[in-house]
Amino acid sequence: MNNKICHGTFNMYSFCRSLRVAAVGIFVCFSAACATPVYTLPVRTASIVDVHPTQRVIAAPNAGGALIGALLGGVAGNQVGKGRGKKVATLLGAVAGAAAGAGVNAQRNTVPASYLLMRDDQSGEFFNVTLDGVWQTGMKVRYSNRDGGFVLR
Repeated sequence: MNNKICHGTFNMYSFCRSLRVAAVGIFVCFSAACATPVYTLPVRTASIVDVHPTQRVIAAPNAGGALIGALLGGVAGNQVGKGRGKKVATLLGAVAGAAAGAGVNAQRNTVPASYLLMRDDQSGEFFNVTLDGVWQTGMKVRYSNRDGGFVLR
């Protein structure tokens, strides 16, 4: 099926094939970024020097809102396009509607967290990190540093 678009020919098969190739390429790029497993990173120790207790808000998604959003998004997407394009638009509308609906009236809970100033025991370097839970000055922490990120061990 060929349609004239922008003075050229549009082939749905080659378009879908290009999308599949792009999706595989994106997957490979993201997978390569996660290539260093945490267990191969060196384990370091640090001492907690200063603690500032705080709270962190966690939002639990609203399942009912997600369902209603998916239905409304699917109906809206179904109004767009023809043939396969209509099916794709319906699917994308349902996914987008579910994502938007899940955030509406989501239940929000607070959990204890702490903003910590830590000192690496080997290098003496200071760094800040925010962790869930209640922490105290003087506690020892085993951690790994991965691309500037902090991973508890």
